[in-house]
Amino acid sequence: MKKPLKLLYLNYEFPPLGGGGGTTCKILSEQMVKLGHQVYILTGGIQGNLGISTPLIGLTVERLNTTRKRADLCSKIEQIIYVLHTTAIFKNRLRQFAPDVVHVFFSFPTGGVLWLHRYFMKQPYLISLLGGDVPGFLPEETDFYHNLIKPFTLGLWRNAAAVVPNSQRLGNLARNTLDIPLPVITNGFDASLFVPSARGKSNTLRLIFVGRLVPQKGLDLLLEALAIVKDHLSSWHLSIVGDGPEKSTYQALAEHNGLAKNVDWLGWVPLESLPQIYNSHDLFVLPSRYEGMPSVVVQAMACGCAILACDVFGIDELITEGETGRIAPINNPLVFAEKLMEMVKTDDLAAMGHTGSEKSKSFSNEIITQQYESLYYRSLCIHDNPS
Repeated sequence: MKKPLKLLYLNYEFPPLGGGGGTTCKILSEQMVKLGHQVYILTGGIQGNLGISTPLIGLTVERLNTTRKRADLCSKIEQIIYVLHTTAIFKNRLRQFAPDVVHVFFSFPTGGVLWLHRYFMKQPYLISLLGGDVPGFLPEETDFYHNLIKPFTLGLWRNAAAVVPNSQRLGNLARNTLDIPLPVITNGFDASLFVPSARGKSNTLRLIFVGRLVPQKGLDLLLEALAIVKDHLSSWHLSIVGDGPEKSTYQALAEHNGLAKNVDWLGWVPLESLPQIYNSHDLFVLPSRYEGMPSVVVQAMACGCAILACDVFGIDELITEGETGRIAPINNPLVFAEKLMEMVKTDDLAAMGHTGSEKSKSFSNEIITQQYESLYYRSLCIHDNPS
């Protein structure tokens, strides 16, 4: 029988703050505790949500003050403050908690905590790559920063016990920076929470978007696509779950395109409330311009939604064209509109949703946790018995 592990997780955001990377960390930490391991998480907080808490026996969450203002958005300055604050206390937490393995979520910015500390750490460390932390993923937005820190990134990755991208395409991109083995472990979902339930029949096409209201998520593209097809749909409704700095801009765009009466803005919704919302909709739409591995797609699939998504990283591993959904090119509202009409006219959305729900089981929290647990033990074995 393998010994229980003590795991130290570093992530600059953790629910209720942040998006898919934080959710993945939460799911993994809770599952590890259920398997008998101990987990200590060093993360960022927000006013009213700071300090140390123990949401589960064996799970400790320490939220540091990074001057963060919003639950849905973390600025570059706030990320840097997290790195500096965590760096200052990291050695002390290593001594107090004495972890067997350190797990870093996001090579950048979180990985900055280990730029110096990795030289004296006795523990092996893993890095989960989740999208924008990979050079070349967002060339116009982040390559300037990635070029500045490239020597640190190379050193961090070379000395890691494992560098783990969350999709095959993200792994292929990461190998352009350093050609090393990169075991892929996708984002998971809470299989006990996200389950399908009976949908009442409706003559209205019920669409749902979930994401931050920022340019990355492409809500403007979705609204443009709906403006193209609105007169060809007998009855439709779009629910928008999320918040962000572009909300007023997108609301104005919906009004300008004559969509406002068909759109509900639900705001930021707790993770626990999402399954009920997914289960009251037919079609999940992901118009994103870029993603590493979109967790919301897996959640929606698990709840039985058909999927229409842009061809971002990870989508080809989730969606089977014509069976669980449709895939459209990125940044093309006209083709997105055409794909939407194709699904409405020719596809059985309920059947797609059922097939997707079955497929989603291969991304369940239990499977993802088993993969990471095996990687932790393998990392310890290699660390203790170097060749």
